[in-house]
Amino acid sequence: MEKISLTKTVAIGFPILLLLYFFYLIIFNMPQTDIIGSTWTIGSSGNAWAGNSTMDNATEDNGNHKIKIGIFADNFDDNNLNGWTTTGGNHTVSNGIYKQQTNVVEWITARPTIFSYTSPAVILAKVNVADNGSSLDVGLGWGNSTWSPSTGVFAGRRDSFGRWEIRTNDIVGNIIITNRTMNVWSNLQLYKKFNSYNYTSSYDNVLMSSSNSPTNSQYPYLLGSSQIIQFWDNVRIVPLDPNNNIVTKGNLTTWYDAGIGNEIYQIDINAITPVNTNYTVWYRQNGTGSFTQPGHVYTGNRTISLSPGYRNTDVRVVLNGNQTATPELISIRFTYFSKIH
Repeated sequence: MEKISLTKTVAIGFPILLLLYFFYLIIFNMPQTDIIGSTWTIGSSGNAWAGNSTMDNATEDNGNHKIKIGIFADNFDDNNLNGWTTTGGNHTVSNGIYKQQTNVVEWITARPTIFSYTSPAVILAKVNVADNGSSLDVGLGWGNSTWSPSTGVFAGRRDSFGRWEIRTNDIVGNIIITNRTMNVWSNLQLYKKFNSYNYTSSYDNVLMSSSNSPTNSQYPYLLGSSQIIQFWDNVRIVPLDPNNNIVTKGNLTTWYDAGIGNEIYQIDINAITPVNTNYTVWYRQNGTGSFTQPGHVYTGNRTISLSPGYRNTDVRVVLNGNQTATPELISIRFTYFSKIH
């Protein structure tokens, strides 16, 4: 049998050892070793928006918990009236629709339980009337914490008179005599402007106004009266700008600290953008300097790279809507990796 000499062994083994040594140097001196990053999510399927974000002219919808432009929103997708104060009649929610019903002569009302915004604003809502009763339906109002027609403003359909009315302190400010259609969804708006109220309904293109000056302590109301059945959806309260136009931009700012030795290099935005709406994204090192825009204008879901990346990162999403629609921010996911030296 042939004997293997020491010289031959060294000649064969040295290149292999050298190769392993260089491989060792490459692996253990790589500054970044995680290929698949770790993640942290805020919003749907993640952490709550509340306590982990701030908002400006943006609000979390009580129903589906998406972020929308406005100061209050509820599409009733959670099938409850949490966050509402109701009086009169029967109030139920099913299949994402809020139902008001009364079989007697009385006011039936609903307002946000907590509402402190005092500047001019508009109530946006969808309504469907199944039984028009005898006094008021498709009603929107602004009033005190306890509803009273003598100290508030309300507008809607008064079928007992065959007309639409807007009243302030229960005094008629404007009327429109026209027919109406039952069992169809209508878009309603009641503006509380700097010096007047305006009501619109897509039923027969109704438009009414009152020149009475608004008061600042008012709550927004969904209203009906006297033997009615009506359904509500997609309620949203939105501020007005100095020109009495609906504010069409709002933003949410959130942050995440990935921990010592980690760096956030990517965010994923999950959003719904109706026609003619979009959003932009901005970021910075937590509490440091100005925000930087890493991309352009986005619609739908987007994956956005952050360069440079930071351990502790602020992210701001600016929602751009229009007079009737808002983008809906569903979630933000931060992705980060470890840096091993």
